[in-house]
Amino acid sequence: MMEKGWICKGIDFDKDAIANAQSKGLDVSHGDLFSKEYEKETFDAIIMNHVIEHVTLPIEIITECHRILKKGGVLVMITPNSDSRGHLRYKRHWRGLEVPTHLHIFTTRSLALAAHTAGFKKIKNFSSLQGVQYIKNSSAAMERNGTFDVTEKNSTYQKVLKHFSFFIAGWLHLIFPKKDDAAVVVCTK
Repeated sequence: MMEKGWICKGIDFDKDAIANAQSKGLDVSHGDLFSKEYEKETFDAIIMNHVIEHVTLPIEIITECHRILKKGGVLVMITPNSDSRGHLRYKRHWRGLEVPTHLHIFTTRSLALAAHTAGFKKIKNFSSLQGVQYIKNSSAAMERNGTFDVTEKNSTYQKVLKHFSFFIAGWLHLIFPKKDDAAVVVCTK
């Protein structure tokens, strides 16, 4: 986003992630959204990419996002989709559960409802193919050997199978647009 001319700020708890981001010239600080005490209507956009599932009070966080967004500002949230084909297939082995770090697991509908409860009125919800191959492969690994560790196989057969699998996922996305592994909610203030 910085490369597109945006003035960006980031917040994280992980000091290594912060150091990595700062080494790339990003303005990232340690803490949480509430500790920053941003002024009302500060931001044009807020992106929470795989964040909301980690917080103890998701509606309160979304409410704070609503408060600090400018009128017409946009909040984008991406999180594992409990209503996904992957969760249905892999059940307790599904990568999106990530017990105990994921405190809340949403569907596209429940995350949209949380946004509405937090004060947003203009809400779009859908699912995404974001990370579909990784989630499928790591869920299968967890089912097989109890770990999300995926050892990449680079044979020609494996490469063709990977592309074919992604092709099928794309068609399934068209047929079942809210059943992919990533739930996405876009809210406008």
